[in-house]
Amino acid sequence: MAEANTEALPVITQEDPAKAPAAQPEVAQQQRGGDARVEKKFLKGNPAVRWLMILFSLILLALAFVCGRELWWVRRQDNEAQAWIRPALDWVANLGHQGWFFPAGIAIGVLGVVLLILSLKPAPPKYVASAAGVHTHVYMRPIDIARRSTAVAQRVAGVYDAETVVNRKATKVTVNVTGSNAPDLAQRVQQEVQAHVGKLATNPRVRVNVRKEDAE
Repeated sequence: MAEANTEALPVITQEDPAKAPAAQPEVAQQQRGGDARVEKKFLKGNPAVRWLMILFSLILLALAFVCGRELWWVRRQDNEAQAWIRPALDWVANLGHQGWFFPAGIAIGVLGVVLLILSLKPAPPKYVASAAGVHTHVYMRPIDIARRSTAVAQRVAGVYDAETVVNRKATKVTVNVTGSNAPDLAQRVQQEVQAHVGKLATNPRVRVNVRKEDAE
């Protein structure tokens, strides 16, 4: 008779957390990675060539309409007198040499270079990444950042009104005060606004300008 295998396997119970498998935290860490898009500091806006491509598409649609008209209305319905393309081609064929050919050629060449530059120009960054939470990112426009910074500055005690100008490197806040302002007012405004813009991927500097104003 074969000897039975009596080797005991380790038993893991809920009362023994030290022996729990360690694979679960690794899976959770991969899941927390989220979408790769949140790692981008900027989301780009519309490219410079966008409106030119829309205009070019409309021109192509109009040309397709003319070609369809020539094929159906002129050729199939025997309306040669209503043709558009043939008279245009005859006019070009009989045009001969004209003095405006050279400047027109230069203008077309310049236009081609401009269109080429616009087509290669990258789209400008329009939205800035901001950490809204531990694993949450939102993207804000500069105008949104300025409005939020203004609202934060206006909540500081002693500030009558505020306005903000935002660029990639700095956030300039101008606060209006009435009467005698506290000596640490600019510092308090800077701390409050910095707590807000510090979540931005660009981490801009905060500059505060205090301006005295009489309340109406």
